[in-house]
Amino acid sequence: MVTLNLYRVEEVGGDYIVLADDATNVRITFAGGSGSIIDTDPPISKEENAQFFKRSVPLLVGLETPIAPLNEPRTINLFLDHFVDLFGWLRSIPFSFPVSRIEVSSTSVL
Repeated sequence: MVTLNLYRVEEVGGDYIVLADDATNVRITFAGGSGSIIDTDPPISKEENAQFFKRSVPLLVGLETPIAPLNEPRTINLFLDHFVDLFGWLRSIPFSFPVSRIEVSSTSVL
């Protein structure tokens, strides 16, 4: 079982997204290429990865906890399509994305 925090999509930039909850902001900068393990998939650009999160309907994104800063490229799972199953468990579908950087900061409360 994976523990997730759910974040709102606050901003979608050219090659990044900013996620937020009540205490934390997370900026994820995408790398080029595909997070897919299928070799026949065409490569996806970092801009296309970011634009995947630009939607007219508000979107929640799940990140595995704890979320930590990252300064080296790797593939991470971003969890989408959340639903509650018949047993009351929150289920989410993981999507793999190549990222080059993750920045985590706390939100300031005035």
